[in-house]
Amino acid sequence: MSWISFLLVLLVWHMSSSNAQMPCITESGEELLPKFILNKTTICLEWEDKYLDPYLKWQVTLLPQNPRIDGQNLTQNYGNSKQELCFTIPSYANQKYDLKFSCSFEDRLDSWTDDYYPLSFTTPSSVPTRPPSFVPNGFFQNPEKKELYVFWVQLNELEFNGSNFTYIVSSDTGDKATVLSNCSALFRNWDDTHSTILFIRSQNSMGPSLSSSQLKVPILTFSQDHQPQELRYEEDNQTIYWQAPKNQNDLSGYVVSWCSIPKNVSQICDDQKPIEFRELNASQLQFKFAKSMELHNVAVSAKYKDHVSEKASWILPKVARKTKETSTPKWGIYDIIWSAIILIQVLMILVSVWKLQRVRNKSLDF
Repeated sequence: MSWISFLLVLLVWHMSSSNAQMPCITESGEELLPKFILNKTTICLEWEDKYLDPYLKWQVTLLPQNPRIDGQNLTQNYGNSKQELCFTIPSYANQKYDLKFSCSFEDRLDSWTDDYYPLSFTTPSSVPTRPPSFVPNGFFQNPEKKELYVFWVQLNELEFNGSNFTYIVSSDTGDKATVLSNCSALFRNWDDTHSTILFIRSQNSMGPSLSSSQLKVPILTFSQDHQPQELRYEEDNQTIYWQAPKNQNDLSGYVVSWCSIPKNVSQICDDQKPIEFRELNASQLQFKFAKSMELHNVAVSAKYKDHVSEKASWILPKVARKTKETSTPKWGIYDIIWSAIILIQVLMILVSVWKLQRVRNKSLDF
């Protein structure tokens, strides 16, 4: 789309509809609105010479409608030497902006005029500039149902670049996954007897991203031997523990991943929150979180080196749902003392009852 077409299609004027005050009016009643000059990187405001006044002060704000983008404010005193005011447009596609005006004549008693919004515009859409990245070891197999879940780190909203944003996940065999959320997808009828390469792209109404991220999924028929064992999470110290896999040949490390539990039971991770992960070396068999994982799902996976040149490195995950280990109560010194006191009192009561019973028996003998 040419920039002339962009100006014709996307430039939307919002002139006042009722009694809204104009941004600045001369004593003769003329409106001091500028011309707007829009190009790829800037929007400039230009006033005619006859509207320049050494006592005129403008306040102009470029307001993004997306709160993730910072606004720009300019205050300008206008004399006979300045006729143009320019803003740099942030380099985000498909984002809407408003211009806010207010002005004041320093030689008048009037205060600043009411805020006025004479112009809104939208930057052109484009295909996403990049794909998301797969989470290291970013897959989880459910062999009973022949399902394979895959996970990635989702894009920031400012990277969507257009409407109808989504992700496309496919394999080198031509299969396509069902996207479950902003960070996960599901392959059904997964064949775990073959190694497979997965691809992921970002896509919006303009089309898919030009590049893709890849993930190698190895043969999974013996995956149990390469998975961490005995995963457990202790809420008391916010730490997850595990044992090394049965097969430790070429074991190079672990990846701990976690995400918020979703409301949708068909998903593993919350649709609105990103997956987080940390990579650890092979000697580490525990990981302490900075906060409670009681409302999170946690996964630990093992990474392996493969020194055979014709094969790629492979990684195998194992998901651990939140658990809390039941611990045996520990007795302190005060617990022992109080227990001893109670036991002594019970014994004294039993002895007193026994003596009383003997006295009664002797009385009956007489």
